[in-house]
Amino acid sequence: MAKGKHNTVSLKHLGRSFAVQILFQIEVNKDDEMSVTSELEKFWQQATDSDVFKESKRIHLKGKAFAERLSNGVLDNIDEIDELLKKYSQKWDVSRMAIVDKNIMRIAIFEMLHCIDIPPIVSINEGIELSKEYSDDKSKVFINGILNNIKNTLSRSARGENK
Repeated sequence: MAKGKHNTVSLKHLGRSFAVQILFQIEVNKDDEMSVTSELEKFWQQATDSDVFKESKRIHLKGKAFAERLSNGVLDNIDEIDELLKKYSQKWDVSRMAIVDKNIMRIAIFEMLHCIDIPPIVSINEGIELSKEYSDDKSKVFINGILNNIKNTLSRSARGENK
């Protein structure tokens, strides 16, 4: 794989990882009076203050841009996304799903529906990888099943980019 391509994949994975954390923080703090903008500012301030940005600020800033695209996209389309989650997660109420798993799936669903530059199979694979990082072993099977069922309803190619 070419170096530039690898860096792009890494940046997108980093962005997805940030987005999972952002959406988690927003959901956990949803009863607070803070706005989404305030939550984002709080998240990025915490990230900047930690060792996360010290390794390579440029890489992390690019990951930040992708994270904001994803987290804002999920929040802007939350009703549509959660309706699909509800439909394809048989016998599971969305409100009872683990917050991390739900937000991993929300990101992948947003990508499959609204990011035509990302093949759906990549969104699913990234969701599974994120579940390995942030959840337990059982979650990846649950996440894979729901995301694959949604992928099968799409009118676009699962493996190729649609431009």
